[in-house]
Amino acid sequence: MIKLRRETLQHKKGRGRVSRERKGIMELELDLLQDVTMEDKSSLSPGLQNSDEGNLVFPRTELIPFLRHVDENVREFTCDSNLKKVFYKIS
Repeated sequence: MIKLRRETLQHKKGRGRVSRERKGIMELELDLLQDVTMEDKSSLSPGLQNSDEGNLVFPRTELIPFLRHVDENVREFTCDSNLKKVFYKIS
């Protein structure tokens, strides 16, 4: 996601042109993504460090409780019964 934002903002080959309004939003998104990702990966377990050849992105450790809470809420909302209710209202 970070790579995509950078390439789009730099008008790399194959990326479409971006409006001024969208460019401003993408610059803010890129700043946010860079702020929430872990720069120093020395605290990771050796197994994850070995797997990091593909430049995996890890959230900062301070964000993990928040991300866990978001994940639990999303899973609760997207259970089968709730999805059936949503699709029933749409159709």
